[in-house]
Amino acid sequence: MSAAVLDTQPEPVDVAVQAAEYPKEALDANFQGAVQLEILIDETGRVREAKVRKDPGRGLGDAAVRSALAHFRFSPGRLHGQPVAAWWTFTVVYELPRR
Repeated sequence: MSAAVLDTQPEPVDVAVQAAEYPKEALDANFQGAVQLEILIDETGRVREAKVRKDPGRGLGDAAVRSALAHFRFSPGRLHGQPVAAWWTFTVVYELPRR
């Protein structure tokens, strides 16, 4: 189902990128960027699938998919008051961790 038909859109609950998840290639190059993902959020708010739509490179796209599948959580979208699985576009922003 597309998020466009939902009564209530998904909302991020825990989408923080941990410093340990920052790709070494990007760290070594002092590279930051934003990855646009297409994600399938299930009825419980877990990400079940993730596809990269826009990838700035340096390993950020693959890292964003791994993070989304491993620990990102959302409040699920709702249709007629009931939680439903839906595809949603989400941007993961990578900023260099403070050293």
